[in-house]
Amino acid sequence: MKTHLARRFFLGLLIILASARLAAGQTRGVIEDPDGFVNVRADKNTDSTVIAKVKVGEPFTFERDGDADWCKVTLRSGKTGWMHYSRIRLHVTDADLSQKPKGKDETELGEYGRSRKVDYYAVLRRAARGEAAPLKQFLGFAKDVDGAAAEGYYSDLGIVAHLVGDEKLARRYAVEDPKSPYRFYWKMMHTKMKMGGREGVFKTHREQPDSEITEDYVLGNLVIHGTPDKVADEILKLREETGEFGELVYAGMDWVDPALTKRSMELMATEVMPRVNAAIGGAGEAKRAAVAAT
Repeated sequence: MKTHLARRFFLGLLIILASARLAAGQTRGVIEDPDGFVNVRADKNTDSTVIAKVKVGEPFTFERDGDADWCKVTLRSGKTGWMHYSRIRLHVTDADLSQKPKGKDETELGEYGRSRKVDYYAVLRRAARGEAAPLKQFLGFAKDVDGAAAEGYYSDLGIVAHLVGDEKLARRYAVEDPKSPYRFYWKMMHTKMKMGGREGVFKTHREQPDSEITEDYVLGNLVIHGTPDKVADEILKLREETGEFGELVYAGMDWVDPALTKRSMELMATEVMPRVNAAIGGAGEAKRAAVAAT
């Protein structure tokens, strides 16, 4: 049997602030599409005429009305049209981060940093460049930042996530950081199973050598992390391996970073599961149609 009990241990992780990309009002955006371009249409449906194409890296502005599926976009040329929201990502640079004021004027963020004996703005910019220690320190601010400083911090947090990269940030928090809560959890599980002579639950086949069942191996096989699309794809892949299952339990045992944890849960509910359910529903319709045709 290729898939053993280990595949039933499921811990989903979504460290993605990308959904904030679809804020109300006019916002700068770029496309995110594996084809390298996205069509701009004359109206809000896929049957509408294509009036332009936007390539990867070409910025534009967009507006979204509430939770609408389609956004009105304005290209650099001034041409306007419609693009599906799923193809749009915020276009931000480090210039969008909070700026340290010149002179002696102090800000709430500056005062907060001083209370932590650090320069908030220096940590912020190093975190936005993806430097491991400052990024970890910056994410840790979520534990106690409050008041007016919190508003500025969470705005910066969304920008940092985009600049570092959603997938990169998720991978670092999920498995690469030595103090990752997920690494800690699975290290404990691995240790207990090994001590109890049950290390086989982590194997993909019975003949797999014990020497291959390392901490990194367990994390690589049992922690799902990344963007909503990637996590949805991984869940569907798991379903193909194990067969249909009635429910999926999200193990919420991580409060190392409350902000990212809560956002993870929200995205699981609002973006991942709708994708998974839509894919399962579509497959079910196709199966029923095939049976009916026989």
